[in-house]
Amino acid sequence: MVRRPSASGDLSAQEPNGWSPGTSPSINFRMWFAIAAERPPGRPLPEEIARHSGPRLTALIAYWTVVCRLPRRRVETMLAEALGIEISLGSTPNAWEELSQAVEQPVPQLQEQLPQEAVLNVDETGWRTNGAKRWIWALVAKPFVFYGVASTRGAEVLVSLLGTVFRGILCSDRWVVYLTYHSGRMQLCWAHWQESRKPTTGPELLLLGKTQFTLQRYDHAADTLARLQAIDKGNVEAGYWLARTYQALGAECYDRLEESFPGSWCTHQLRAEGYNMHEAANDAIREYLLAIQLRPDEAELHEALGEVYLNKKSYDEAQAELERNLRLEPSRARTLCLLGRLYTGKRETEKAVPYLAKALRYQPDMPEAYSLLGTAYVRLGQYADAVPELEKAAALDFYGDVHYQLSLAYRKLGKAELANKALARSEELRRTSAARHQAMVSGVAEVE
Repeated sequence: MVRRPSASGDLSAQEPNGWSPGTSPSINFRMWFAIAAERPPGRPLPEEIARHSGPRLTALIAYWTVVCRLPRRRVETMLAEALGIEISLGSTPNAWEELSQAVEQPVPQLQEQLPQEAVLNVDETGWRTNGAKRWIWALVAKPFVFYGVASTRGAEVLVSLLGTVFRGILCSDRWVVYLTYHSGRMQLCWAHWQESRKPTTGPELLLLGKTQFTLQRYDHAADTLARLQAIDKGNVEAGYWLARTYQALGAECYDRLEESFPGSWCTHQLRAEGYNMHEAANDAIREYLLAIQLRPDEAELHEALGEVYLNKKSYDEAQAELERNLRLEPSRARTLCLLGRLYTGKRETEKAVPYLAKALRYQPDMPEAYSLLGTAYVRLGQYADAVPELEKAAALDFYGDVHYQLSLAYRKLGKAELANKALARSEELRRTSAARHQAMVSGVAEVE
């Protein structure tokens, strides 16, 4: 079994500049972000942060890469933008090695201490090591936390760590391994006990969710209302309050980002998405361009900007952005689909086909690409090729356009009965989509 202690363990005796006793590293990490966000422009970071060699920075890099599993390049970017610390990609594995050496001696010492503790909280959860299924165990004592990665979640792990008999109080959930292993005093986890007493009926859950929303406990309200929707999908009121909750959560996160990093490329991107959602295309374009100035190689930005131009029918600008994005990521399926849509809109149908076909090779679950490709084949007179593509997109046809193209293809192939059915379905979808839109504008219940 591979064992690693928690970063919150009291290792200050082994590290001259280690954590202070009783200090949580997560609090220190938040303090770093606060320093980076609040320092006036041009003022350098404190020396102990900027010097790149402290144990806290090493622990942070290792935590992000090993526990949070962030890519090394993302870690490099976050440190540079949030803390003003520039590191090389090679510094990340160096941090792993340094941390591994630092905890090599304390690990067995902490394991030996586990059976002597008066109270232990224990839990385990699924984990993967190089793709192999594992379980990560956490044993929480008052002065330290011990983590272990094992190939099983059975009682043998507890025996190896605590011995055949643990004489202290074991706090756990109701997993059978804990109940059969420990014969002494136990404390069931309060969170699990409270879970068993949670409201279960629709009216109870709705009342709880609305109360949590009123108290601005939006994360709890979202969990409660989502639980209600899972058991009662037709509950319109639950859907309304869940939408308001997500809106409040989004606004809260947006405010935090604006306050902490007002000039970052992510903030400009978020503003652009908001403008685009409200159909303020020119404002969205301005924010995307500012984001691209700060992050010129971010493929997602070029793709989003290209789509805004495309929606405006500014075909030349859209083509320039989308082709620039393909140079960054040649296999980006969404960009290929947008280029196919661009050429379809310009009636340059023959140019659209290879882009759409390539997009579907990279991502076969794109109804929009199937619809565009089928439409292109109809325009080119390749009706037999059009039918299977349009049929794959038909299930998500909202406005009736796909079924209309299907009716044209079927008619040209001499399948009059199928053509009539497709045309009738197209007209039905056009009526219901218009009725839904009118109901939304009028603020009345949606048409069944």
